[in-house]
Amino acid sequence: MAIKVIKNKGKVVNAYELGSGHAKEAEMIQAGKIVNRGDGTYELFSQEAKSGSGQIAKAGDFFKIDGSGYPYPNDRAWFEANHRHISGDEYEQLPKPLDAWEVGAGQSDAIDYLLKSKKLVIDEENESEYFGAMLWGSWLTAAKDAVVVFYGVTRNTAGEVTDVDFNFVARSEFSMTYSYVK
Repeated sequence: MAIKVIKNKGKVVNAYELGSGHAKEAEMIQAGKIVNRGDGTYELFSQEAKSGSGQIAKAGDFFKIDGSGYPYPNDRAWFEANHRHISGDEYEQLPKPLDAWEVGAGQSDAIDYLLKSKKLVIDEENESEYFGAMLWGSWLTAAKDAVVVFYGVTRNTAGEVTDVDFNFVARSEFSMTYSYVK
């Protein structure tokens, strides 16, 4: 089976609203990991943002810090639908099943669509930047062992894939955040 079903581990995470004046945002700006563009948008330099520009998010979106200390954005609507506020900066990730794909798993219609439409590019000569895609307003790359996580696959009435909402998750972060559903 090419596509695997995964579920986040339902762990408690810290998250911060961009533009709220939170000390964590100021700390990330000071470290050069977040850039306030001055127009209500921000660039977040995640593990996958290696092209010189960060992932674009807007004031009101949330960001989390991955296990390696890099910020990554979450669209506000998506964040609120997939997290429960506990207190302060703590949120519980709601465990929901998602589809995922990794190298060696075989093809799937979602991966076929992404490759044919060039929304996903594979560089077989470069294992550290094997995957490439325009995500969050920037060219992002991920190593060959990363996992492609599907947040949604849109199909027409004939069942053909017409769009895919996806992202890369570095293997180390995937191992900490997700588990396979049996």
